[in-house]
Amino acid sequence: MKKILSLLSLLVVLGFSSCIDQEYPLWDGSLVEFQDAVVRTPVAGQSYPRITVNNKVGTVSLQVNLVAPQRSSDETINYSVVPEGTTAVAGTDYSVSGSLVIPANSSTGTLTVNVVDTGSL
Repeated sequence: MKKILSLLSLLVVLGFSSCIDQEYPLWDGSLVEFQDAVVRTPVAGQSYPRITVNNKVGTVSLQVNLVAPQRSSDETINYSVVPEGTTAVAGTDYSVSGSLVIPANSSTGTLTVNVVDTGSL
């Protein structure tokens, strides 16, 4: 009798616990993040990343991640450099376009920074 009661109890417990309908919330928003800011240089308390670029002449490419479902068409992201967050001067030490494109069906794009030869290190 104890075996039958134990098996019946087990079946009741499994029956009630195995078919729980759970609705998980889905986030429908979108945002972008710099790969370097997430992996190498996160800064607590700031709403923007602080990324250090080597003081060398040439082009530096920074990966930008789309934190959302991939888009079926190109996504243009506008950005700006926060002047209080850098000692470099736009147009003198570096130049950027102010926008980048994350291609359709992709989760990443590239921001290009052109470092200008200022003659100082």
